[in-house]
Amino acid sequence: MGLKLYVIHGFAQCVVVGYEGFSVANIVPDKLDFKILAILQEDPDISVRVLSRKLRVPKSTVYYRLKTLEQSGYFKRAVIVNTEKLGFEYPVVLLVRVKHGSNHYKRLRDILVENPYVQLVYNVMGGFDFVAVGKFPDRNRYMQLVDSVLDTGVAKVYAMVIARTYKESLNVPLVHLVEA
Repeated sequence: MGLKLYVIHGFAQCVVVGYEGFSVANIVPDKLDFKILAILQEDPDISVRVLSRKLRVPKSTVYYRLKTLEQSGYFKRAVIVNTEKLGFEYPVVLLVRVKHGSNHYKRLRDILVENPYVQLVYNVMGGFDFVAVGKFPDRNRYMQLVDSVLDTGVAKVYAMVIARTYKESLNVPLVHLVEA
């Protein structure tokens, strides 16, 4: 069974598909909106009724704020599955440096982004150009990605298999926005 999760826009570049026939202007969230988002991160299954009671505002206000925040792209609803139970037992982190002056950058980015087992792809500054995190069902599928990456003409690849996960969360601290 999956866990419902609300992802705050900005932590990971989220794409929110709008609803047909409804348009929301670019809203500027206020303190109440940030309180709603903070509570949703802690309890994604909270009902509008309980949220309304907790915030001491009418249910209609909470419902409207939720709908407006979601349609404006400040959060989205998602289901997070238990990857270990589903057999994704090969979590990895790749650090990749592209040869400077090469035209392999876009090709490498596309390979990482399009791989269904790669969950996160970041363009970073420092000693590497990309950081990718993925969960693979087996070593062979992971090695297929590594082979594809190596075929792009990269300068360096560090591949790490994750031995233990101590924290895995998409929540971001909103306390400074709630207290503002």
